[in-house]
Amino acid sequence: MKNPPAHFDIMIIGGGLVGTTLAISLKNSGFRIAMVEAFIPPEHQQATEDMRSIALNYQSREIFKQLNIWPELENLSTSIQKIHISEKGKFGNTVLDAHKLNSLSFGSVIPIPYLYNTLQKHLENIELLRPAKLSHLIQYPDHWECEINQKKYTTTLLIAADGDKSFIRELLKLPTEKKDFNQTALVSTLLASKLHNNTAYERFCDLGVLALLPLQNNRMACIWTVDNSNTENIKNNFLAITQEYIGHRLGKLSNPANIQTYPIYELIAQTQTLRQFILLGNSAHVLHPVAAQGLNLSLRDVACLAKILLATTHLADPAIQTNYLNSRIKDQNSTMTMTNNILKIFGSTQFPLTCLRSTGLFMFDVMSPVKNRLCEQMMGIQ
Repeated sequence: MKNPPAHFDIMIIGGGLVGTTLAISLKNSGFRIAMVEAFIPPEHQQATEDMRSIALNYQSREIFKQLNIWPELENLSTSIQKIHISEKGKFGNTVLDAHKLNSLSFGSVIPIPYLYNTLQKHLENIELLRPAKLSHLIQYPDHWECEINQKKYTTTLLIAADGDKSFIRELLKLPTEKKDFNQTALVSTLLASKLHNNTAYERFCDLGVLALLPLQNNRMACIWTVDNSNTENIKNNFLAITQEYIGHRLGKLSNPANIQTYPIYELIAQTQTLRQFILLGNSAHVLHPVAAQGLNLSLRDVACLAKILLATTHLADPAIQTNYLNSRIKDQNSTMTMTNNILKIFGSTQFPLTCLRSTGLFMFDVMSPVKNRLCEQMMGIQ
């Protein structure tokens, strides 16, 4: 007689930042948990190759504090104490100051490889199936059967955190709405000759949006968000164009690291849950990077789901999915709306809107309640 498939209470498909954070959040739950990932850590793109840096907001830092990981991450990150927002050639600008909100900072910037590799150290009590790929799924009344590396497993609760091109989402034919912005993010790091003083810069230009985030050793994470037609020009003249458009606020910029490009689009899963199934991270929602809210939103999703799961003993209870969606949908929608509103106002080159935002930045700078509310939303404070 054949041995029955190995059974897990929870199976997480995807071992990137979101899937790993959920696994860590549940590692002392008493549930038997497996995390399935296509790559072993040294070969995972996020371990070494990803040049992007993440701006973890206040609430994301609190999540990592609760997981007892923040002391390690703090040593690898750089705080953002001020955010300088401006538009090239316009008189309006605003400076957001965390101290005026009685906070030490808006958040902290950490390179993705530092975050990924730190999280990998905290996966005790988790069965790691990697390198491994899911190839087939069958849903039964009380469990899922998964075929992974030609071997069958069963699980009571299945979590898909396998990214924006989610194989599980496609396999289950879950509907999505996708909007292609016909834009590209160009990502690198630069060395500044002047101290950055823990200030981040967001600069709206005719070429697109330039963001500079403070890193350790006085380097700046540099992200250009541009129309596809401008991509090659900026990539081929990255240092000169960045210096021209940011001016000398940071002195002379030098030593650009390898420049990477990423297509920009919005993707929203219309169905995030099924019976004993939940989509997380980029599998559920991909946002435009202009407000740097993508991972921060996903971490709040993870924290909410973990809290619900830690309070239950019956993982097949449909109330898990209902409570999760009811708890998260408002924050998801408001974060998406905020991101799209920023993009609508600051991403337009139409003359009426360029005048409006120039005046708007000036007015915004003197309207403390409005400014404070936006800051709180960007920090993830509900």
